[in-house]
This record gives sequence, structure tokens and C-alpha cells, in this order.
Amino acid sequence: MLTFILWGCTPQPPPPPPPTPPDVLLVVMDTVRSDATSAYGYARPTTPQLAALAASGARFDAAVSPSSWTWPAHGSLFTGRWPWEHGAHFTSAPNALHVGEDLQIGPLDEGLPTLAEQFSAAGYRSILLSANPIIGPGSGMERGFDIAEAMPNDAALVARAETLLDDPRPLLLVANLFSAHAPFALQPTAWNGPHRALFNSPSAAPAWIIPFLLPDAVRLFARPTPEALPGVLQINRGDRTVPPEGRALLRDLYDGEVMATDYHLSRLLAAVSAQRSGSPFVAVTADHGELLGEGGLVDHGRLLTPELIDVPLVLAGPGIPAGTVIDQPVVAHALHPTLLDAAGIMPGADGSLLSVLRGEEPSWPAISAAWADPYWAEQLGGRFSVGYRSLREGDRLLIRAESGATQLLDVSGAAAVEVIEPERAAAMEITLLAASPDLAEFAGTPRTVSDEMREQLQVLGYVE
Repeated sequence: MLTFILWGCTPQPPPPPPPTPPDVLLVVMDTVRSDATSAYGYARPTTPQLAALAASGARFDAAVSPSSWTWPAHGSLFTGRWPWEHGAHFTSAPNALHVGEDLQIGPLDEGLPTLAEQFSAAGYRSILLSANPIIGPGSGMERGFDIAEAMPNDAALVARAETLLDDPRPLLLVANLFSAHAPFALQPTAWNGPHRALFNSPSAAPAWIIPFLLPDAVRLFARPTPEALPGVLQINRGDRTVPPEGRALLRDLYDGEVMATDYHLSRLLAAVSAQRSGSPFVAVTADHGELLGEGGLVDHGRLLTPELIDVPLVLAGPGIPAGTVIDQPVVAHALHPTLLDAAGIMPGADGSLLSVLRGEEPSWPAISAAWADPYWAEQLGGRFSVGYRSLREGDRLLIRAESGATQLLDVSGAAAVEVIEPERAAAMEITLLAASPDLAEFAGTPRTVSDEMREQLQVLGYVE
């Protein structure tokens, strides 16, 4: 008995310490469509860093954004909710956030917890650095971040990140890299060399582009004359045509900007690797793509097409098998539960893409939504006067206008092709309507933006 008591009182070794939470890095390559990245098979070497990251982790080949522009897409990334749930989208409702006279958007629902709030509550230091001012300080998207700063460009963003990486706490860093967003600058790539003469002698440029030339850049949002609509609106209304050689120029400039974005991604990853211990969990995606003359259209935000909603999505880090390729359609804001799952904050969170990597089917449908922009609806009408919803299933994309018109696309090839498959379209429409309500307006509290933020958005073409 005595022996038993002495043995029972012998000190036991302490339990092992809990695993150190991984740093988490979410990079949004603003305006980068997946078919413009060499990571997804594009012939030009636009994204060697993204390709290397995908080779070390997992690439999702059929990822769609929940919407086709920055505001609703980031609202979904930050809340894990659909745009019709968080309310941050084009709206004519009384609660609209008015940015000038020509941009009306709903505020992010303040009752929804954000990614930053959830990470901060778990002991993380949360940082948002955005070269896109629309999601910077004062927007409401920065809620919950310990540090949230708008950066003038991607180079400044990386330089600022390098000064913020020495805190010992686990890190959530969200970075919006903005190089690929309009206006399109002339980057020093092999394919852009022949265009140097155009910018050196703008007076000799083709007539269609002269109103939109800046020093070493093209800005289609410029007004050809003070009383005219911006060029983007004229092109999308059919009043102005971009010739084939113009489309080729836009594509060349855009591809150069995608390559610049990838360069800044590589510098950001290198800074994190040099200054932080352990392997971070890295997620890279885009908020939307860009129309570059397809169908006679340019810009983004008001429609749903593959060029606008097909986005890269790459995961790398602890527990991600190298070289994994997932071809099931997924929605990009599933990154919200995925990051919470990877950090151990919400293990097994519904919608987490980690379950897909384990062989399970995605639990969230690959749905996207776009609302009518009140200003564009007034100025352009037609296709821009209604909202849209879409559903990706396998190699089919169903796009449904709020008017009830539908279009079924085969997206298995390099270019989407419309197909007539009534039974397939009807079944997908039933699924789409069951999974997403009517695109009703969100009722919230009106807000205004600062004069500084409005000026930044005006320079970028969001407002006039």
C-alpha cells in the first residue's frame, strides 16, 4: 500500500506545450483573372511566384469570386458571408454609402463578425495593408484589424509590411496588391517593348486612344471631352469601339501589370520568410477579373462572365500537400472558414477548403452575384440595368439575370462557349434559386466617406 502511495505521488512530466499557431497570410491580387496567370497555364510567364507557390501547395482550378468587384468580394472574404447577407454591394437603397454622385454602395453589415475580429480574439496581431483605398481605413472593411493602412502602391505596401513583422505574437496579414487594376501602366516586359514608341510620341497615337493616354499608362476612365461620359461608359454603351489592335494593347499592358503584382507577391513572401519563424499558412486569390474587350466590353463589377469571376486560388503551408490540384468548383470566400480552420481557431469550420483537400465535396456552392449599379443603369441601361446571379457546376456556368433570362456556358476550354442544354440549365437554375434569395436591398445605417478617400477613388476611376 505504501509503495502504491509513493508511486502515485511521483511528479509526472508536464504536458507538452500547445502547438504554436501559424502565421496566416491572405493576399488578394486585385483584378487578376485566372486565365492571365502562368500558374493556370497562360503562355506568358506572368506569375512565376504564384506558380511556385501552387507547386508547393494546392491550386484550385475552378474557383469563382462571390462577386465581380472589390467591395462585395472583400465583404465576403472578411465575413465569410454571401454578398446578399453582408450588404456591401451596389444599391439604390436609402442606406447607400454615397461616394460622389455616381457611386452608391451598401455598407458592410456591422453585426457580422469579421475575420480580423475573430483572429484578434484568438490572440493574433491582425494587419491590413491595402493599395486599393476602397477597402482601406474609413471604409468599414478595416473593422477588427489592429493596424489598417491604405498604401499608395504595391511597392510601398511591401516596404511597410517589412516594418511590421517583428512582433512575437502570431500574425494575420491581409494584403491587397493593386498593380493589375486600371489604369494600366507600361511595365518593362518583353511583350511591351514595341509599345514604348506609342507613349514616347502620343501625338502620333491612333485616334481612339489619344484621350486616354497618360505618361506610360492608359486610363479608359478619362473623359474625351469635359461634357462626355468617361471612355469606359462610352465603350460599354457601344458609342466607342476599341479596335483589335487596341484590345491587343490593353491585353499586353494588363499582362504586364499581372506580372508586376506577382513580383510584389514574391517580395512580400520573402519578407515574411526572412523575418518570421515557422512556416506561414498562405492563401492567395483575387477579388475579381477584368474585361479587356471581350464582347466589346471593358472594366468589371456590373456583370458576371468568366473573365470577371474566374479567379486564382492557391493555398500553401502546414498540412497542405504539395502539387495538389482541385478541379471541383469552389467559391473564393470559403477562404474565411479555411483560414480560421488552419489557425486552429475554428477547427472543421463549415465551408473550409481543408475538407476539400481531404477528399470531401465542397459544402458551399460556387455562386456569384452582381447588382445593378444605379449610375451605370441610368447612363447605359440594357444589360446594366439588372442584377445577375451565376452558378458553376463542373464545366458549366449558368448566368441568370434578375429579369429571368438565363445563359448556359461551357467553360472547359480557353474561351467560354454558349451551349443549349435545357434540362441541365433548368436543374442548375433550380439549385441557384434555392441557394440564393432574390437580390434584395440590405437595410442598414447610412454612412459617408472622407474627402480623402473620395479623391483617391476618383483618381482610380471608381467615381468621377
